[in-house]
Amino acid sequence: MFFTEMTSKMIKTNKLDYVDALRGYAILLVIFAHTGQMFPKEYPEVLNSMIAFGPRGVQLFFIVSAFTLFLSCERRFNNDSKPILHFFIRRFFRIAPLYYLGILFYSIYAFYQGTLNISSILSNVFFVNTLSPYWTVNGLVPGGWSISCEMIFYLFVPMLFVKIKSLNDAVLFTIIGLCISIFFQILLSRFNFDVNSVTWQQFIPYIFPRSIPVFGIGICFYYVIFKQDRSIKPIYVMVFALLLIIGTVFNSGFLFIYFQTFAFGVVAMALSKRNFKLVVNRVVKYFGKISYSMYMAHFLIVEGVEYFGFFDRFPLTNQKYLVAYFALKFLLILFVTTGISGLIYRIVEVPSQNLGKKVIAITNKNNKEGIII
Repeated sequence: MFFTEMTSKMIKTNKLDYVDALRGYAILLVIFAHTGQMFPKEYPEVLNSMIAFGPRGVQLFFIVSAFTLFLSCERRFNNDSKPILHFFIRRFFRIAPLYYLGILFYSIYAFYQGTLNISSILSNVFFVNTLSPYWTVNGLVPGGWSISCEMIFYLFVPMLFVKIKSLNDAVLFTIIGLCISIFFQILLSRFNFDVNSVTWQQFIPYIFPRSIPVFGIGICFYYVIFKQDRSIKPIYVMVFALLLIIGTVFNSGFLFIYFQTFAFGVVAMALSKRNFKLVVNRVVKYFGKISYSMYMAHFLIVEGVEYFGFFDRFPLTNQKYLVAYFALKFLLILFVTTGISGLIYRIVEVPSQNLGKKVIAITNKNNKEGIII
């Protein structure tokens, strides 16, 4: 009860503004990366390094998702008449309506391109597109693999919330997730199961097991930030450290993702103590508020800016011009994406979430009338 009251006070006093800000920085990183990656140029090495870091915005989304989902469960599971059913209703209406519009749009586009196939559509409809290289690499909905990972994670959240009751439990889950991730990535690196080797190697970074430790780190920081649990068994620290060392020794560079993810968690912990105005500001919070719409829309905007050749006459004769070219292109993409996404948020996301609330209200009403659901 105390925790619920404390959480309500935090929300009322805007103590969770940093959550929207983190989502805002996550989508900025993703758009920054795709601005440089979708139509690459010979950018300076420093800029290329920044572009290469941009995809970590997805891991930042996953961290925020994990600890806010646990926070939501903490608030609702003790008071909700059907907490698990309502959890899935909220998640479905939060993600599916906009995503299904994306499926419809890209299905029409693929039909005219002659690349449409039923398996790709169905894999996206059921959010399993991250489970096959044919559905992930050059898949129907750009970036759909991350939505698939998110939705698969949702399936386990109620069970994880019941089972994980402390920071030690969260660390153990993360260690197990890291072992699963290492196992699958070694397995898939050695065997391509008769899939084209290029496609297979492109697929490996997007597999769901790779995201399990990221969600685990998010749960760890939920306990650190919201439950003030700082106690970790030394054996867990040792095992976690050894796994990371072993992975590094065997040239598993992917493990740096988890170091970066952990760093994001530290940033979240710092912001939970103080909302630095320079970092947590109105603009970035707005990006976070409409971040899902921005994620879905920005792929098309990046392609559109390239297609219409807005910067075709820009001189690219030296590195300074290349940096200026990238900066102007990024700002244009961000500006257009923000404008369109604001509309999408109001006409799709908000009504969808309200519809989810109505469905929950109906289930509560039916329960009062003695109808079994």
